[in-house]
Amino acid sequence: MRQILINNGYDCEKQFVYGNLKASTGTCCVAWSYHVAILVSYKNASGVTEKRIIDPSLFSSGPVTDTAWRNACINTSCGSASVSSYANTAGNVYYRSPSNSNIYDNNLVNTNCVLTKFTSLSGCSPSPAPDVSSCGF
Repeated sequence: MRQILINNGYDCEKQFVYGNLKASTGTCCVAWSYHVAILVSYKNASGVTEKRIIDPSLFSSGPVTDTAWRNACINTSCGSASVSSYANTAGNVYYRSPSNSNIYDNNLVNTNCVLTKFTSLSGCSPSPAPDVSSCGF
């Protein structure tokens, strides 16, 4: 998503959220230990700069506040869920560990590797998700 923004003359930050995360797809629940989405800044009608999260996997209707996004990452209808921490990073951070160690992927090699592993998947399987450790983690 960041690459799409850059190709159109914009950039973004990212927000990483950590914890016992769960979300509903409408047909199943998914669980994971962290999630990341792009964070864009814009000026509202009053000229005040605001930030919004864009994450089509959780909100197909468009950008939302970071609070709404983090709340969607802890959908308790899927079981016990909680956020332990979250952090904003520069847009070129590919992965941020909970202890604040960053991996960058400016040439998109790691990103493309992960996308390739998930390209043929859809819906609620497989579970657990494919191993992406060979993609630069």
